[in-house]
Amino acid sequence: MRPRKSKLVASILAFFGGSFGLHRFYLGEYQTGFVFVVMAIMFAGMRFPITTIIGFVEFFRLLSMGQSEFDRRYNKHLMHQPGGRKRTRKQQQSQPTNYRRRENPYKKNGFKKYKEYDIEGAIDDLEEALKIDPNDKEIYFKLACGYSLMEEPEEALNYLHHAIHELGYKDFEKIESIDDLAYLRISPVFQAYKANGYSPSPKAQLAAPKKDLLQDDMLLSQLKKLSELKARGLLSDIDFQKEKAKLLRK
Repeated sequence: MRPRKSKLVASILAFFGGSFGLHRFYLGEYQTGFVFVVMAIMFAGMRFPITTIIGFVEFFRLLSMGQSEFDRRYNKHLMHQPGGRKRTRKQQQSQPTNYRRRENPYKKNGFKKYKEYDIEGAIDDLEEALKIDPNDKEIYFKLACGYSLMEEPEEALNYLHHAIHELGYKDFEKIESIDDLAYLRISPVFQAYKANGYSPSPKAQLAAPKKDLLQDDMLLSQLKKLSELKARGLLSDIDFQKEKAKLLRK
């Protein structure tokens, strides 16, 4: 059995080695860690490389994250044990046929919670909705948006990729413009994914520096300030999610 990941160790690695994605390697996100290394080399001549900024943002994000939330994200292998909360996508799709109903109340509730900025509650309901209809691309796309708002780009990209390549979602204009995917779009893993023609192939080439890189840096800086306020207890979890959603919609 894989050992439990430590939030403290991940935070320290993000602070001292975030530029090279050391915390990502520790958390088992090797592909993203490799992207950090390559981008750090590409932007080595900059005074403040973008990976350094992202590293500090992720340091504050990890530091302010609750232990239960950290386990939900990075210790999923423990949560999948008997009595765990989540099930794998394969398990979701193998539900008995008699469990699937014409109506999907979880989808309705999930979309409602999403509009009310209860992102975690929406994710829980929408993942339950997939057990009823594992081929609903709207659910996958909404989950991608939800995980983007929760600052989980790898999970967001997994659902988005499934919607595109497994279910035929083709509204790339919406992917490039919807505010809820802003955090995903500025992540290194998405930039590499997009540069390879919306494919996670290991041969993916990194995208050229974006023209609006300064705007992205400002967004990351503002997200960092929000995380600091939450860490200092000046923002509740609910207020933090609402303010972050407003920021990403600007």
